[in-house]
Amino acid sequence: METFILNQYELNITNQSDRTTIIKINHFLTNESGGRNITPIGYLIISYEKADGTFLNHYSIQMFCRNDVRYDIDSKETIVVSNSEGQAGPNKPLLPKLMKIKNSELPYYHPKLPDEIIDFLLKINICKEPLGMNICHYNYAGYRERGHLWDDY
Repeated sequence: METFILNQYELNITNQSDRTTIIKINHFLTNESGGRNITPIGYLIISYEKADGTFLNHYSIQMFCRNDVRYDIDSKETIVVSNSEGQAGPNKPLLPKLMKIKNSELPYYHPKLPDEIIDFLLKINICKEPLGMNICHYNYAGYRERGHLWDDY
């Protein structure tokens, strides 16, 4: 798996074939001890599409981003707001703060991210012009697993 750094975002190529590339997008914030706090925010699916009578041959980029996160431009922090009550737990003063963030006009990611991703993908030759990008925001609906998934170290 190849990882690229784009400002405060990691782009992790998780799958690549002749016509399709899948990239996981993580936001990271370097903490006081030099480590990084990482928040997964979405995926890119990049495919080469053949002419179909409407479009010419082109690259299609589908950007799927979580809608349960908010990006604070001032602090450069991504805040998960999916379950404010659960996140606050017994810390009752935290709940109004999380609810305010959740209901705010803060964006899901840095507003320049889609254009920066396009420029970066062109620069590293994952795709070429002409291209189009669809940007979709999705609800995270849960998690399921089967079998032994976690490394026991």
